[in-house]
Amino acid sequence: MAKSADQAYGAENRAGGTIMMFDPSKLVVIKDKKDDLYDKRVELPLNEEVVASIMLGGVHKPIVVWKDPETGTVIVLDGKQRMANGLEANKRLVKEKRPVRLIPGTVFKGDRKAALAKMIVLNEGNQEPTASNRAESAKRLLAAGYSEAEVGTILHLKIGTLKNYSALLSCAAVVRAAVDAEDIQPTDAYKLSKLEPAEQKEKLATMLEAAKGVVGKRRRAKKMRVATGEKKTRSKKEILKMIEVLGERFGKKAEATIDLLKWVLGEDPPDLNRPAVSVSAPDAPESKTTNHAPAAEA
Repeated sequence: MAKSADQAYGAENRAGGTIMMFDPSKLVVIKDKKDDLYDKRVELPLNEEVVASIMLGGVHKPIVVWKDPETGTVIVLDGKQRMANGLEANKRLVKEKRPVRLIPGTVFKGDRKAALAKMIVLNEGNQEPTASNRAESAKRLLAAGYSEAEVGTILHLKIGTLKNYSALLSCAAVVRAAVDAEDIQPTDAYKLSKLEPAEQKEKLATMLEAAKGVVGKRRRAKKMRVATGEKKTRSKKEILKMIEVLGERFGKKAEATIDLLKWVLGEDPPDLNRPAVSVSAPDAPESKTTNHAPAAEA
């Protein structure tokens, strides 16, 4: 008995009708910069090699489209460059009196908010993953009504990293460029975002000069901190290690200090009525007794 196509290829099942063929001239690409579904890459020029490839063999990777329930317009979410180059390829094919090429595509169903998230997720893999690009994506999702937690999930970002990226949009262009080039970290941009533009540029120049020729992220970061007079903020791991050391070396004498450090980490406040205990040096180890016999008299 002959096998079905899905059985022959070892597929679990057949999706059936998920891929549709579209005439690119009947699809819409958003070019209005005020529209939340606008993608700045629609401004990119045509690629002659891609146009020639489409004329020869068509488009192989399916695009993703979404039908606006309010207008009935079929909008391209992913594959805008394929569609643009496909349009140009078809213009040339018509001139040559040859059959035009249809473009394979899948349909995304959902409201406009969900369509925006879908577009951004798909475009994440198609654009250069710079900090600036991710910051723009986060900004658009937040503006669409997604919470920080939801945006973090969509973009696979921790909340702290998301805040750093958001702050990046408040930075001068040279700061954003330095982050994209990985000359400084997003955390540095977060700190610089709190300064006036002129101060941002001045401090950035100082940081980059100090790190010139230095290899290694940690060494570069230390050089930058020293150059700008910035003191290092201790990490939670470092504070916990200090609590451990204080407890081992000073015991009860360090209780007040340990309580204060735990309070810094978010635990209950220390007992302010506890009598102060001065901390000087570790307790001296007990002297060991010996059983040596007294020296004989001369």
